[in-house]
This record gives sequence, C-alpha cells and structure tokens, in this order.
Amino acid sequence: MNLQAFGADKAIEDWLEDSRIHPELTRDILVKRAKRGWLGERALTTPVIKGARASDSKVRAKARAEKAEYRYSMFCKAQKVRRSAARGSEVSDLMARYNISKSQAEKIMSKNEWYNVHWDGNSPGYDLDSNGEGEATDADA
Repeated sequence: MNLQAFGADKAIEDWLEDSRIHPELTRDILVKRAKRGWLGERALTTPVIKGARASDSKVRAKARAEKAEYRYSMFCKAQKVRRSAARGSEVSDLMARYNISKSQAEKIMSKNEWYNVHWDGNSPGYDLDSNGEGEATDADA
C-alpha cells in the first residue's frame, strides 16, 4: 500500500524510514489511516491520540491510557528484539527471552510490526538506556 505525501509516492514501509513522520506511528496505524482515506501528510504527521478527550467516559479514558502504555512497551520490546537479532540471537531464543510468538518475532525483525525510524535509534533526540527505557536527550530539551 502506498501513500502520497511531501511530493513523493512511497510504500508505507518506506515512509516508516522517513524522519518527517510522527514518532509514534506504526505500520498498522498508517494502513488504517490510508484505508480511511486520510491525506498523505495528515496521515504521516498527525500524532496518535493519547489521554482522555473531554467526551470520554472514565472507562474510555482508562482504556486510552492503557493502550498508550501498551504501545510504548511494545515499541521498547521490539527495539530490544531487533538489537538482539542483530547480535545473532536465534528466533527461538528471542521467543523465550521476550515472551513472543515466532510470527511476532519475524514481523518485528522484518520491521512489519512496531517499527518507526524514531524508535530504532536513527533519530536524534531519543535513546533507550540499558534497561530499554526511553529517555530524551539534550536535543529534545
């Protein structure tokens, strides 16, 4: 599936390598936005909704918070999986260490799930420490 934006027509996977997209976007979110007819620049730069909206019930607000926390934890886990795979870990080792299925491991390693250039250490201003926790660098301050 392709998106047209910024004067280019590229596959969604290629847009995930572009530093102009919003840091929290994933392949799945971009596919959903494209299927819903979002225009390219809007689909690539609009942040994912975090937190409650004024019209949200308490249950919905809690669900949004849980989803945001889950999304963050999966981005961090995926980054760890890709780094371990790059160091030569076998898929079976990754499955056991990170409690993921074989298909999840393969999708993460092929960057079809939980990937964005900002979260893969290729974007200035963000880094994961040794515990896999994200922290802003001086470029964000």
